Parts: sequence; C-alpha cells; structure tokens
Amino acid sequence: MAATRTNPAKRTLPKPAGAAKPAPFEPVRIGRKKRAADEGVPLFYLTGDDGEDIEYRIPSKVPTSLSLEYLRLARTMGENAAAQRVLERLLGPDAYRALEQSDEVDDDDMLHILQAVVAHVAGPVDESGKGQA
Repeated sequence: MAATRTNPAKRTLPKPAGAAKPAPFEPVRIGRKKRAADEGVPLFYLTGDDGEDIEYRIPSKVPTSLSLEYLRLARTMGENAAAQRVLERLLGPDAYRALEQSDEVDDDDMLHILQAVVAHVAGPVDESGKGQA
C-alpha cells in the first residue's frame, strides 16, 4: 500500500474538549498609575563654592522606558554613548550640567559614576558577566 499525503488545506488541529472561547482583547492602559514620591539615591557629591558638598541623586526606580532606551543605544551606538545619555536623563539638565562643568571631576570619578548608572539601569552583573533578570 502506498503512503498518501493529506492536503494541507484539509488539515485541522483537534480542539481540546471543553475549550473556552478566548477572552476579547483588552488593550493595556499606560500612564494612569499613581506613583509614590521617589526620594532617589545619591549618585555623587560635588563641592560647592562655599566648600559644602552638594548631593546629586537619581531615581531609585528606573523607568522601564529608560532601560529600553539604554539597551537600544548600547546596541546601536555603544555602551559609552548609552551610559552618557542615560546619565543625562536620570540626573536632569541642571545636575548633568553641574557635573559636566566641574573641573574637579577626573577620569576615575567619571568611570565610577558611569559604572554605577549602568548597574542601576541594567541591574547587577553575575559571575559570568551577564545581567541578572
């Protein structure tokens, strides 16, 4: 007896017994959630003209949109450009400008700040060098 093929148009998947009708699609509503005030976490201090430290903070919870922007920029422009952009967005224009215009910030300070921002946005790194979910 020769093998026969079933016409692809006639193939049907069996329906599970008692399968319920799928629920209608309900769109996700974004932007209606009430958020508690975020005091943030300190990222760095700059010494002011009066010799006192000025604390600069970033939000303790990073918005998902900013994490996604970081990932896209890291992929398309490189990690340094992504970290710089995220730092600017987290700090805001005034704090970023204060950091940018400080003659006291050296390469080690900047590296430390950028590493802290990346860890804060992308999450901690595990032993294999991959981020934790």
